[in-house]
Amino acid sequence: MSGRLSFTMSTLALSGFLHAGGATAQTPVPPVVWAVSASPGTAAKTAGLLTLDLDAQVAEGWHVYGLHQVDGGPSPLRITVDEQGVVQTAGSPTGTVPTRRRDASFGLDTELYLHPFSLHVPVQVKPHTAPGSQQIAVNVRFQACNDHVCLPPKTVRLTVPVQIQSDMP
Repeated sequence: MSGRLSFTMSTLALSGFLHAGGATAQTPVPPVVWAVSASPGTAAKTAGLLTLDLDAQVAEGWHVYGLHQVDGGPSPLRITVDEQGVVQTAGSPTGTVPTRRRDASFGLDTELYLHPFSLHVPVQVKPHTAPGSQQIAVNVRFQACNDHVCLPPKTVRLTVPVQIQSDMP
């Protein structure tokens, strides 16, 4: 009888959990929200330099792994610009310094961001880009974890509008 009682209690608990989840069936708030802007502004000349400023809002209790990870560790943060787009990278990202700590899940020292952070990616407008309104596309691949679970690595695509000005007088 205790086996049956245990099964029934587990079933009721699961049923209550599922029902509670169904009652608030809304899109869950993502643990990381990204935004991108361009500096010094949204106007650039052909072959000119810009910086893509990425801002990440990290929910309380979550973290994002940093750009540099050792082999066998978590998926590192990766920022890439669309190779078919109007810009190309012109250097390495800079920005908020990540926290370095021992990660029990991997048994390794890792770099991670525990709070909102910013990264700055230098880019150059490609030389033969047509003047006018353009979109710069940037992909951010990251892994978010908390103390109980790691979400699978995810890629988000962000865009920022720019006005390309002719370098001709």
